[in-house]
Amino acid sequence: MYRALADLETEGAGSDLIERLIAAWLKEASIKHKPRTQANDLYQPRTIKEAFLEFRAKDVRPPDMALFLKNFETMPRSYNAYRSMMRELMRFAEEKGYRQPGSNPVESIKTMRTPPRKRYITDSELRRIKVGVCYGDDGKRTPSGPVTY
Repeated sequence: MYRALADLETEGAGSDLIERLIAAWLKEASIKHKPRTQANDLYQPRTIKEAFLEFRAKDVRPPDMALFLKNFETMPRSYNAYRSMMRELMRFAEEKGYRQPGSNPVESIKTMRTPPRKRYITDSELRRIKVGVCYGDDGKRTPSGPVTY
């Protein structure tokens, strides 16, 4: 009887660990994305999982987020991408009941301004790139060329 009670208590224990939260998110939410986005969804969670390995979803606080994002301060686009991914993971944790509603620790972290582009390519340059992609080093048309159009 005690063993059965202990099993009931431990059932689901640790499912709010960030590692398991990420796995659940990849299985439930990421599969709804387009294939290319799904491929991108694999990279950032790996880094997040390593940084928050021993954290439970309910234990992540804004200072923890700020410390994690500090690694990306010199890369504004990466900073914003990781912030966005963590925001989505914490939203998912709220949805699963691992965090209190409205307690997303990422909401209080500001996004970084991304620098504007210094140059836009012309239509002529884009056309030359597309033509260049259609031909390999041997001067023959490549099968991947039409895919780029």
